[in-house]
Amino acid sequence: MDVIRFRARVDDLHIKDSQVTGVMLSDGQEIRSKHIALATGHSARDTFEMLFEKGVYIEAKSFSIGFRIEHNQSQIDEVLFGKDAGNPNFRRSGL
Repeated sequence: MDVIRFRARVDDLHIKDSQVTGVMLSDGQEIRSKHIALATGHSARDTFEMLFEKGVYIEAKSFSIGFRIEHNQSQIDEVLFGKDAGNPNFRRSGL
């Protein structure tokens, strides 16, 4: 099952025998996987420092790669507003 973690920060990367084995999130939850996509964005100095300290090789490239994930607006509202999802006071106009 694929899972997207909203508002989650990776605080630690688990590596064994030069292979990623999982990550530790800021809420203390550990996710074990050999396949991790770190969508760091442009303001991830803390993540890059953690990777450097772990000895992960990073190389600057002349291009950017990204991916797009689409969700129904109702799902996004549920994540953002919880029990208040659907409340007309929380509707975002123009988005």
